[in-house]
Amino acid sequence: MQCAGPILVEALEALEDGVTMLSVSVGKPIYAGERGYRYTNRNSRLLQVLKAVRVVSGLRAALHLLDLGHAQEAAALLRSVNDALYDIWALHEAHYSEDGAKAYQQRMVDEFFGSDDHDRIAARMAREKVGVPRVGRKKKIAAIERSLRPFAGGDDTRALAESIALALDGYEHAGYTQIMEMYDPDVDAFRMRGG
Repeated sequence: MQCAGPILVEALEALEDGVTMLSVSVGKPIYAGERGYRYTNRNSRLLQVLKAVRVVSGLRAALHLLDLGHAQEAAALLRSVNDALYDIWALHEAHYSEDGAKAYQQRMVDEFFGSDDHDRIAARMAREKVGVPRVGRKKKIAAIERSLRPFAGGDDTRALAESIALALDGYEHAGYTQIMEMYDPDVDAFRMRGG
């Protein structure tokens, strides 16, 4: 069963084309040996572009899983896509604010580029304390709310953004409600092969 119709396919192609143009605008990463490819110019714009790359890839993968009937797994991917979009949006505010970036927005950049698994694993193996400053979802949603306030028409954008995140959390963390959606009473069993 083909989940994505021609309009959705065209929209995703256009989104990918746009993200490809953005990725060209931030330059090419350099080869860093066993670490693979890395950027030396680490900033909020690069973070946004890289998150956009992940959004496109995640949307494509989710559609593929939906085509195979794996709605639970697609929803777990959509949780990652949603988080990436929240990050992009929260940093958007820093680029257009007269006050510049807030402290938490700089922490987001530091968190993202400080989460290189090679460094963290090496430190942990050396029994060093491994930690990265984490910016919570509430700060990101507050930035979304501030930017949408002029267009919200009285709607509670914070509650809406939090509700979307909470609904997707259950798929990401294998919640009871979401697992029970996999139960098919017609066959008296759980659907674990899609369908």
